[in-house]
Amino acid sequence: MSKKYVEVVVSRSKSVMDYTLEVITLLNQGMDEVKIKGVGREISKAVDVYNSVKDRLGDGVDLVNTEIGTEKGKKTSYIVITIARKY
Repeated sequence: MSKKYVEVVVSRSKSVMDYTLEVITLLNQGMDEVKIKGVGREISKAVDVYNSVKDRLGDGVDLVNTEIGTEKGKKTSYIVITIARKY
């Protein structure tokens, strides 16, 4: 059975709190993993979202993986933070 996951791409249009609530809602709806992606200037906001989720859920969430790199062709840095809810 494959894991269910959703990728949340962080942009300038929403606040950190909006993304935090979105991630917590997705985890509560039964998603196995949520991937928080920040590109370019939004890398720091993606990290802030993870830290905010971790503060709110505490030990109820695990950091599964962190991936950093550069998108091909665009020469833009990115980060993908994968988290999972403990049951």
